[in-house]
Amino acid sequence: MRIIVRGEKKLNQILDRTSSKKNNNGARRNPKDTPKIVKVYAALMIIFALCLIGTGGYTYYDNNMRNVPQQEESKIPTIELVAKDDKVTINVTAPRAIEEINYQWYTGDRTVEDIHNFNNEIDKATSSEPEEISDDEDVEIKEQEMTALGSMIQKKGNGNTEFSIPNVGIPRGTNTLHITVRLQAEGVLTEFVKTYTTDVGVDQIPPTMKIYMNKKSSNPKIVVIATDETEIKNVIYSIQTDGGRSENDVSVTERVDNKTIRAEIPLTPNEVNEITVTAVDKASNTATPYKYSYDLFLGKPEIVELTAEPDFSKVYALIRYQKGIKKAEYQINDEEPVVKEFDGELPREIVMDIPTVVGHNHIIIKAYAEEESVYVEDYGDCDYNP
Repeated sequence: MRIIVRGEKKLNQILDRTSSKKNNNGARRNPKDTPKIVKVYAALMIIFALCLIGTGGYTYYDNNMRNVPQQEESKIPTIELVAKDDKVTINVTAPRAIEEINYQWYTGDRTVEDIHNFNNEIDKATSSEPEEISDDEDVEIKEQEMTALGSMIQKKGNGNTEFSIPNVGIPRGTNTLHITVRLQAEGVLTEFVKTYTTDVGVDQIPPTMKIYMNKKSSNPKIVVIATDETEIKNVIYSIQTDGGRSENDVSVTERVDNKTIRAEIPLTPNEVNEITVTAVDKASNTATPYKYSYDLFLGKPEIVELTAEPDFSKVYALIRYQKGIKKAEYQINDEEPVVKEFDGELPREIVMDIPTVVGHNHIIIKAYAEEESVYVEDYGDCDYNP
């Protein structure tokens, strides 16, 4: 880039010209809890090859999630689970009207503390930046140690002190049913867990997703690897950008095999991309949606060109940056820099007027993104002799 005299095709008064660009771019277990072993030899259970092994325990909290003192446990609802074949019925009896009952299955033999920790980690994982990959890098999914089976089911109370939820499907394998009950007037939350092991049952295990991102290429994209232990159905994504692109509930059904889908979602460069992705299996189990906002402004501000008046009394710097220019400055020789800052909606293009001084001018120009570590620096020399 050279300082070009306005109105002339060539410049014969400019001296050396180089450029340099930078981018510094609580829960306690009740002592009364005991393991329970249920062995059923009835012909019906043999037909279903069903074996239920149950362990259960209560944990009580008030509205602030503090453990309820022993003397207040009279306010706690009781929960009875009646299992038959591959179904279980949840019966709740309470001293006050029941406000709501929530339940969800988790893989493995889990405690309330295990479930709290797992959900906290899931909240982080579904909103964090994914692992970066290169264009030719192979990706694979790793099996998770613990998984939430489907979504949490919420049942609103009917104003009574008794409530029953029949025919809740028991998943195959060893899984834990987590139940919470909240009363209308007491402000006490009861949590209950019970583990079942069965050789038959309904498929309630959702697909597992692993998200990768390739944002350094000219065609940035998200790569989704979705797998299911039985049969995968589709990957569904939505994307919106601040530039106007909007795609909702796009379904990807092409499979690597019956259990795997590899979906590539193209991103729009130099815009903010809001992404939501989930996966569904043949039994309609849905993976926890992944949501993230990708800021794909890959570059930095650019000093497009420098022009000057014919006598070099003034130099003009054309600066562009699609994300918006936060600050621009120039310095002549050893003088103090002249700084111009922008607030509100940042301009994507500016022209900086630089009055020169009599004699030789060594001009340094900088332009900054909103992140001050992302900037461009350029310089040039000219002589102004009025």
